[in-house]
Amino acid sequence: MDDWLTPRRRYAALVERADEEIELERAAATIALIAYPDLAIETVIRQIQALADRVRGHVGATDDPQARRAALDRVLFADLGLRGNEADYYDPRNSFLNDVLDRRLGIPITLSVLYIAVGRRAGMDVEGVGFPGHFLVRILLGGGESVLVDPFAQGRDVSDRDLRALLSHIAGRDTSVPPEYLARSSTRDVLARVLGNLRGIYAGRGDAMKTLEVMEWLVLTHPGNATLKRDRGLLYYRLGSMAAAVADLRAYLFAIPAAEDRVTIEQVVKRALKSKPTVH
Repeated sequence: MDDWLTPRRRYAALVERADEEIELERAAATIALIAYPDLAIETVIRQIQALADRVRGHVGATDDPQARRAALDRVLFADLGLRGNEADYYDPRNSFLNDVLDRRLGIPITLSVLYIAVGRRAGMDVEGVGFPGHFLVRILLGGGESVLVDPFAQGRDVSDRDLRALLSHIAGRDTSVPPEYLARSSTRDVLARVLGNLRGIYAGRGDAMKTLEVMEWLVLTHPGNATLKRDRGLLYYRLGSMAAAVADLRAYLFAIPAAEDRVTIEQVVKRALKSKPTVH
């Protein structure tokens, strides 16, 4: 399980900082080391900076947020041709920034990461919004005004009606949108969203080892999340890494003493302790 140790350490060094000190685009680009261990991260960063420079070139000295937003949309969607990959949404390449930039295809979270990264480097006040099932971006216009945009839909404004439609698609019924669904996402939450998509893709393909690799990165992103440790522990157990499984599952039980699945997890721990370790 040490094949990805160096990339994982590189990522760990980025996310061990306070949330406001994590460079979103660098950490998100580093996630691509999961698939491309020899990827030159600085090349991705230079591509992002070049896009921001083009945005600044369009607006000149103006600090009008609407003009910057129009220039950002022009550079990313009209000039570069970024778009949502509706034809193959679950292609893992949609989650790697280098692939998104090269193929001009992505999913809401990665297109939003690029929108945020380029926008901030171009002088915009922009943040991620972790709406369930469809990541969005908020542009702060000043004076308490803001606008929600959907980078997956090439920067289209998102109305209250759109939000209800997105939520009803998940909930299966028309329902109001809770305010917490529109809250600003922390940098860690954005990175966890990218990794969470990859986790689902690899798990859906039955690739347990790749799923475990992503789980390692998820735990680095949110080290205090006991549920993530439980899930990683159960995966370790499946793969026969009993000592690692026991450590994670005990950490989960210690963190959440009244967990609803406590009895089940305790039984897994007992079986793991009785099992012979598997050598990988």
